[in-house]
Amino acid sequence: MGCQVFLLMLVGFSRALSVVSQASNGGQAQWTIMIYGAGDNNLEEALIDDIEEMGASGVPGTQGKINVLVLADRSDSYSSQRLGGIGDWVTTKEILVENGRYSELKDFGELDLTEQSSLANFISSSISSYPAESYGLILWDHGMGWMGYGEDGKIPSGSKKVWEGADYAVTSPTIPLSTVHDAIQEGLKAASLERLDFLGFDSCLMQHYTVAANLVKFSHFFIASEDLEPFDGWDYTALSAVVSNPFITAADLSKAIIDKYVTQTGNNRPRTLASVSREGFDYFVLAFRLLLTELNDLLDKIPYGDSVAVYSTLAKVRSSGAMVVMEWERQEPGIDLGTLLHQLQLHMGEVPRVQALVQSALQAYQAMVVYHTAPPEEPGNTGMAIYFPKTAADMDTIDAEWSVITPPFGQMDSITIWLSFLQKYYAAAATVTVLLILEGYSSSVFALHLYHHRCAAVGATANVRRVRNGVQGSGIARRALLLPRA
Repeated sequence: MGCQVFLLMLVGFSRALSVVSQASNGGQAQWTIMIYGAGDNNLEEALIDDIEEMGASGVPGTQGKINVLVLADRSDSYSSQRLGGIGDWVTTKEILVENGRYSELKDFGELDLTEQSSLANFISSSISSYPAESYGLILWDHGMGWMGYGEDGKIPSGSKKVWEGADYAVTSPTIPLSTVHDAIQEGLKAASLERLDFLGFDSCLMQHYTVAANLVKFSHFFIASEDLEPFDGWDYTALSAVVSNPFITAADLSKAIIDKYVTQTGNNRPRTLASVSREGFDYFVLAFRLLLTELNDLLDKIPYGDSVAVYSTLAKVRSSGAMVVMEWERQEPGIDLGTLLHQLQLHMGEVPRVQALVQSALQAYQAMVVYHTAPPEEPGNTGMAIYFPKTAADMDTIDAEWSVITPPFGQMDSITIWLSFLQKYYAAAATVTVLLILEGYSSSVFALHLYHHRCAAVGATANVRRVRNGVQGSGIARRALLLPRA
C-alpha cells in the first residue's frame, strides 16, 4: 500500500514539473542572478575567470531582462589578474555584469564572507535593488559537504570555528550549514521573497543529503556536485541560455548550466553535477523515512529474525561503496545515495517488505534528481551523496561535531533518523563481532571484520550476554558476513 501511495505522489510530482512556467511583468527584469564569490583564497584566479565568462555570455542581452550581480572578495596573495574596467583589488566589491562590461556598485573594504550578515545582506539588497520575476543564487568557493562551505583567507583562524581532525584540517574559517541556512532565511525574509528559483553551489561535495535537508527548502531547484569540482568550476557562459530566452524556466536553466559544465571539463575528471527539485526531495524524505524506520526496527533485533539478512546486505553494500578520495588520501565519509538504494534493492530479496520500501525510496530518489551528469567511468555517481562513514571509528570521531552543523530546523528529523540508523548499524556490527568470537573464527577473519567495522570493545562486551543466550555455535555470524569457516 505504501509503495502505491508513493507511486501516485510521484506521478503528481512529475506532472507538476511539466507545467512549471514563468511570465514576464512589463519592464521588470525576468531574472536576477546573484553570485556570492568568496574568492579570498587559492581560488581567486578562478573567480576572475568566471566573472569574465559571465561577461562573455552576453548578459543582460538586448532585451535587458537579466541582472547578474557578483559579490567578489579577493586575496592579496594568489593573483593580480585585472578585471576590465575595475582592475585588481584585494577588498570585497559588488559588481554588475553588463554586455562584457563590469560596473563596480560598491567597495565594502575587507568584508568577511564567512559571516552570516554578509550573505544575508547580499541577498536582500540584490533582490530589493534588482527586482525580477525569477531569482537564482550561486554560492561560489570551496565546499566540504556536511562540514560546511566557504573559506576566507584574511580572517584569523583562531577567531572562528576551524575544522580539524586526526587526518585532515581546514586551516581557514568556514561557514557551517547552520549559518548558510540562517543567512539565506534572513536575506529572503528581508526581501519578502518566499524562495529562490534555483540555489547552486559552485563548490566541491555540496550535493549532499545533509546539505539538501537544510537548504533545499529555499529554492525550487538545487544544483551542486556530490564529487570534487575542477579548479575552474562551472562555465558561466551557460548564462547565454537566459540571454537567448529570458523566460527560461529554472529547470531548463539548471540543465543548461550542467551541460556547459560537462563541455568545459571535457574528459577531465571529475565532472559530476546534478539538479534536484525541492518538491521531489520532500517526497523522497517521506519514502526514505519509512525505509529507515523499518531498518532501525530490524537492526534492534540483531541477531534474530530477518535482522541477520538485513545486516548482511547493508554490510556488503557499504563495504564496497565509496564516494571520493581527497588529495590527502582521506576517504570521504560518504556514499552515493542512489547507488546505495539500488544495491539494497538488488540484494534485499530475502526480506520482501524491506525490498518494497527500498523500491519506493529509489523511485522517489530518481524523480527528485531531475537532471545530472557523471563520467562514464563513474556510473555509481547518480546525483547525491549521503554521510555513511565506512567504519565505526569514523562515526565516533565525526558525530561529536554533528550537533554544531545541524541545529533543529528544516528537515532535521530526517537527519536524526539517519544518524540513528548509523548508530544501530554499528551496534549490530559489534554484536556480529562477539558472534565471530563465540563461533571460533580464525584470528585473520576476526581481524578482517574489525578492519571494516572497528567495533569498540565496549560495544562488543555489552552484547556478550545477549548473544550467549542460545546463540553460540548457530552460524549466525557466518551467514551475516558470508565468511568461510576457519
